[in-house]
Amino acid sequence: MRKDIPNEHIVVQSCHAAYEAGKHYTQVIHPSLIVLGVKDGKELKKAHKYVSNRLKKRTKKFTETDFKKSEQFTAFCTEPIADYEGFAEYSLLKFKKDVKPVQREGFLKSLFK
Repeated sequence: MRKDIPNEHIVVQSCHAAYEAGKHYTQVIHPSLIVLGVKDGKELKKAHKYVSNRLKKRTKKFTETDFKKSEQFTAFCTEPIADYEGFAEYSLLKFKKDVKPVQREGFLKSLFK
């Protein structure tokens, strides 16, 4: 999950990604949900490539089509996994404390096309 968007949207985008994964992957047990954070869209693309290609985990990407074209890839989710080996280089998501609450009108102007 990229951390360069407001906290409120981090929550929404990570839920969108989990929903997309849930539609495609079936499991017998209820898995844990762990949200990892990366700096921005560029780091998110690198993390996705690493998890998909190097760790060989199936993933579902989520893109927010209302965002500017360069900012649309906001989150991805893996299939349910039993072990977390290989994820140690990533940090758990921590919200930024210095971010002001979203003012809907101003935020929309800055993010949307």
